[in-house]
Amino acid sequence: MPTPHQHPHDGGHPLEPDPMWFHHEALLYEDEREYAIGVAYVHALARYRADGFPVSTVVPPDTVGEVGALAIIANGPNPEGARAFVDFVLSAEAQTAFAAQSFTTPLNPDAAVPEGAPPRDSFDMIDYDAELAGEQRDEVLLRWQQVVD
Repeated sequence: MPTPHQHPHDGGHPLEPDPMWFHHEALLYEDEREYAIGVAYVHALARYRADGFPVSTVVPPDTVGEVGALAIIANGPNPEGARAFVDFVLSAEAQTAFAAQSFTTPLNPDAAVPEGAPPRDSFDMIDYDAELAGEQRDEVLLRWQQVVD
């Protein structure tokens, strides 16, 4: 097994530490047993469990969700069609169908959560302030580049 300073796909040759790989492949040793830990999307872990893999999910308190977006382009060629598409994507029917395939947690409270996927209210989410996030965008991107790039 490679150490945290070795990448598993390079034949085990030492590499400089890669912070993103390290966080995904870290190992814990407790009572002489190994535990693989990693950072992953909750819906991916739900899919792995449904496929029979023995994985557990621990979601820390004050966590965040993925911020996705759906928008209508101003002055687009078909605003009525765009609005109809947005309405469909946000509908319980569409979100139920998508969640059944992806194990994601639907945003629409009327959409069915697939068996094995955690309901949205099972997470202790932070209060996301989109306006503040926009104001801090440049600072956060700079910090990300300093740490990750």
